[in-house]
Amino acid sequence: MKTESMQSTADRLAIIETLSSYAWGYDSRDLRMLGDSFTKDASFTIQLAGTDGWGPYKGRAAIVDWLSSVMKTQTDQRRHCLSNLRFEELAESRAVVVSFLTLTAAEHGKARLVTTGWYRDELTREDGAWRISKKELHLDAGF
Repeated sequence: MKTESMQSTADRLAIIETLSSYAWGYDSRDLRMLGDSFTKDASFTIQLAGTDGWGPYKGRAAIVDWLSSVMKTQTDQRRHCLSNLRFEELAESRAVVVSFLTLTAAEHGKARLVTTGWYRDELTREDGAWRISKKELHLDAGF
């Protein structure tokens, strides 16, 4: 069994924190936290079979503006639950992580499943922090 370096472990934790900050930022409508999870030149694409999907949105400001406009249409409380995170690549300044999404919402005292899917995130170091440089969301069903 190969032992992992302390730096690799610290990088993995920092990357997981970045991905969690994206979810927390969206769900708490904290646009600064949300924006800080992306690089300045990031891209975001959503794919849904049978549709044209959305994006790609390019650049941190465009991504945050788009997500902010989506938030304004939602009256429910969203919860982006990431699970089964798997590192496909981890190097000194680049990582690729895939994870599952379970998206729930609560409104008027009732919770419901919105959709499921999976993310493919490419991350890079920018200004000393791990940030998402390319986010792809592959939805299993519409919402």
